[in-house]
Amino acid sequence: MIRDKGIVSLLREPEGINKGNMPDGEPQEYYKAWYADRTVGMSRYYAAQQANTRIDKLIRIELPYDEIIKADDIAQLDDGYKYRIAQAAYLFDEDAGEDVVDLSLERIGYRDGNNI
Repeated sequence: MIRDKGIVSLLREPEGINKGNMPDGEPQEYYKAWYADRTVGMSRYYAAQQANTRIDKLIRIELPYDEIIKADDIAQLDDGYKYRIAQAAYLFDEDAGEDVVDLSLERIGYRDGNNI
């Protein structure tokens, strides 16, 4: 699959916790890659609904070396929105002959920090 839709930046909250049990500091970028849009299937959509999650977008990226993508990490696409990673599915793309990750994304706000 050709990944030419745009660039996604993956961010993670810092590990330190301040006095209010909130992460201390801004999310830090740990991976950047080209992505391809995927279609959200009905089974994935209904599974997300049962878990009280809304899947707004599904993208595919190349498997990052040395990094593990976690649920609740943040994905920033070049469409101006921030997304929470609801699920990361590790797969092998037989057409491309490489390991990939499908990311199920839930929109959480705009890139400038305002919520929707």
